[in-house]
Amino acid sequence: MDSTPENDNSEIFNRNREIREQSAQSAREFVRVVETFNKVLGFKEQKRFSHRGRVEWALDKLKKNQAQLDTINRNIEIYNANMDKLASSLQSVGEKEKGFQEKFELLLEGAHPEEIQLGMEEIEDPEDKNTGKVISLPLAGNQSREALIERRNKYLQSLSGVFKRLEGELHSIEKMRKEMEQAHVDISAKNDEAMEKKEILESNRNQMLEEIKTLEGELEKSIGEEQILIADLEKIVRAANASLEIQEKVDHILFSQLAEPQAEGKPPSSSNPQYLEEGLENSRPAETDSAPEDEGRNRASG
Repeated sequence: MDSTPENDNSEIFNRNREIREQSAQSAREFVRVVETFNKVLGFKEQKRFSHRGRVEWALDKLKKNQAQLDTINRNIEIYNANMDKLASSLQSVGEKEKGFQEKFELLLEGAHPEEIQLGMEEIEDPEDKNTGKVISLPLAGNQSREALIERRNKYLQSLSGVFKRLEGELHSIEKMRKEMEQAHVDISAKNDEAMEKKEILESNRNQMLEEIKTLEGELEKSIGEEQILIADLEKIVRAANASLEIQEKVDHILFSQLAEPQAEGKPPSSSNPQYLEEGLENSRPAETDSAPEDEGRNRASG
């Protein structure tokens, strides 16, 4: 088919309309895709902040839990050290108590104080309790009955003093032992309580570590997805920017046409589609004007 101006106008008209519709549709699709990416990236950013906040909160909670655990461990060490000292002291006190009990038994069996390593110098003078001096009971050959009785009385008084001293020592040792045993019971109870708290804190620590591991995994996964979206959107933007590069000749046509209608007092160009359409409208015969002329002719012929 031969190319005619009418066919050319029809073809350019169709191409003009089609490309404008396609470009508008492409622009809308581009905007939709970009808006979708921006919306999802916004969600990912919020999720990243949320995950990081939860991780930081869990790490802070883990730090406080570890501080409590360290304090409990130090307390347990102190409790164990004190119980070891008490055990050693109780053993020493027990040995000392056993020694005094043996001496007490020897005295009851009739042993002389010198035989149980108390010595005469350890027997306090019942007549001189303020000075703390000890008496020495000298042995004599031929003595009167009165002298023997006096020696007996002094011996009995001294022996009674030894018994009283042993009784006092045993009483003090028993009191000390009971206090130590009670202290050992109290410290042992505190140690047991500390061990229970330690077990709870260690369980909490393990749970927190698992929670932190899970949160960090979720954060890492979310960041990975965010990076994929960012990389893909960057490709789309780069491709769009590359496709928007306009040749210099086309750029000149576009801006010259955009600037042309703004010129003051300049008549419309013949290339303007609106002008062409108005020219076609003006070139058509006016049908309303021919009706009166036909009516006049009919009257004249009549």
